[in-house]
Amino acid sequence: MSRMDRERATAWALRAEGLPNREIGERLGLSTSSVAALLRWPARFAPRTCGLCGTVFTPTNGRQRFCCRAHWVQHRARQIDGLPVRECRLCGASYRPNSASQRYCCAEHREQHRRPALTARQCRYCGDWFMPVSGGQCYCTAEHRQLDSSRTLAQARDHVAALEAELARVREHLGWAA
Repeated sequence: MSRMDRERATAWALRAEGLPNREIGERLGLSTSSVAALLRWPARFAPRTCGLCGTVFTPTNGRQRFCCRAHWVQHRARQIDGLPVRECRLCGASYRPNSASQRYCCAEHREQHRRPALTARQCRYCGDWFMPVSGGQCYCTAEHRQLDSSRTLAQARDHVAALEAELARVREHLGWAA
């Protein structure tokens, strides 16, 4: 009988005594969700053989391949130990990956790859070069952003006035009354 089967039998015995899941979990050293999984009857998943020790057990979910967490940890350690030492794609340092998909030696380098470093830009208002704080920053100061937006507004008003004058000329030429 596997550890899980023993825990299931104990959980059912404690349930028969009228204990709630929380107290059963405290006695068995399990979470309330684990107790709930043990008390599902009948078991929702067919018995499997532990991938490490060969013990037959009843899994609590469809992805469980090991009879206990300790065996999963041993399996994971073997997987990681089997991975070759790699070079960080950013700095070139050698590191041992924690997963098969890891490509950078640290989280900081992974983030630098995801968001490339910001480069110096030219202010749209004054033309001076500055280092932006965010990717969308176009002005070296908030004042320049405000000044440029008012200048843009004035330009837009002039453009609208010119279009209205052109429309009036076209209507006059066609003989349409305004």
